Amino acid sequence: MMDRRMEVRILLERLFGKYNLALIRMGHLVKDEYALRFNENGYDENYNRYDPDTLLDRLSEKLSDNLLLRFVNKEFKDSVYSWAKFCGSRFKYDPAERTLRIENCWPEIREKVEWYIMAHGNDAYALLGAIYQICVKERRRWDNWFLLLYEAKRRGLRNWMMALAGLERTGIIERHKGDIWVPEELVQLLEEIVKQHNIE
Repeated sequence: MMDRRMEVRILLERLFGKYNLALIRMGHLVKDEYALRFNENGYDENYNRYDPDTLLDRLSEKLSDNLLLRFVNKEFKDSVYSWAKFCGSRFKYDPAERTLRIENCWPEIREKVEWYIMAHGNDAYALLGAIYQICVKERRRWDNWFLLLYEAKRRGLRNWMMALAGLERTGIIERHKGDIWVPEELVQLLEEIVKQHNIE
């Protein structure tokens, strides 16, 4: 299970981005001393802008589950990115429902990956190994399609499109045109799966 503070930080950045002024307003509401140094527009009296990483770190420590649910589902609902999706070990946000819930998505995704491995056999091992190497270890997220294809083929993959489509349906990866990535909240889960199946 992912560290709660880290998961909340990733969640806040995914739903609001780094420079959304809703974050400053949240900080004001919880009386965070760092956030209180800045006005509603994110600037202090010397016109210095807040540091988004510092604010996200502080909010991730201060926001209780109930407060986080209230902020995302009610008070700042209109500030959440319409495309944002999150599936962590404690929280789930589905853009279709526009609701944050306390829910562990990992068991469902793990089960889907296990079924995927049974259905695709060696192709699954080859693609999971390539995804882990390129997307997690090397942190390549953009324009990595051909790099992943090459690495998966090097590992013995035979049917790229079927294996890729199957893995995408599990939810452990996301894809847009030439970009394939593991959502940050699922990296630890992928690491556990790779270790469990001795995939390198």
